[in-house]
Amino acid sequence: MEGSGHGAGLALRNEDQSPGAIEDAVGRLLADCPQRPVAAALAKEIAAMPAPADVASSLQRS
Repeated sequence: MEGSGHGAGLALRNEDQSPGAIEDAVGRLLADCPQRPVAAALAKEIAAMPAPADVASSLQRS
């Protein structure tokens, strides 16, 4: 198991995916973990972005 590129989550390699490994990863993410504040900051950044439909509309007008 490894951290995501931004540190906002965990990644399981294909060969490491099993019900037990997934259960462990979910348990770690639901517990008080260092990824939580990073994930919250990333969610805030994404929420401030324009909606995809608005971006597509502006591209069509260009």
